Amino acid sequence: MYHFHTVVKLGDRVPFSGALIDLSFVTKIKFNKQTSNYELENSKLDIQPFGCEEYTADNAFTNGAKYSKNVQFGLKPHQHFNQVIPIKYAKILIQNKNITIPLIISGSKEIKLVDILKSKDNNKLVSIDYNSKNESFSMWYAIEFKLNSKNEGIFTVN
Repeated sequence: MYHFHTVVKLGDRVPFSGALIDLSFVTKIKFNKQTSNYELENSKLDIQPFGCEEYTADNAFTNGAKYSKNVQFGLKPHQHFNQVIPIKYAKILIQNKNITIPLIISGSKEIKLVDILKSKDNNKLVSIDYNSKNESFSMWYAIEFKLNSKNEGIFTVN
């Protein structure tokens, strides 16, 4: 089994400014002698959204070296989230104009937004509570993984 991973920012403008998706793709890769190409087999995509939620998804489709799935992300008014995330993602989430962040905890103490922005330890985990504002939105995204070689591939999110 091969594991591919990336984090994608969904957009730079409202409504998805500061919303992220963590993509974890696990697959078997086999060599097809007839086509002389590597192909994906038994693929699974796990998605962890930050700053929004996954509403629904179409069935995944695998065709040779390409995997694709359409997923709808969005927010409901006054929705509450509590997630444990690395500081590097919290820095991006802070930019999300559709949420308010009343509480961030590192270890056992509460920390301020300014402390997150100043932090140099980007991999340190923090617990972040946040709420969506009085807005509702959703958008469909096409998520694709294309295998380039036996151990290299590219994620595309449109």
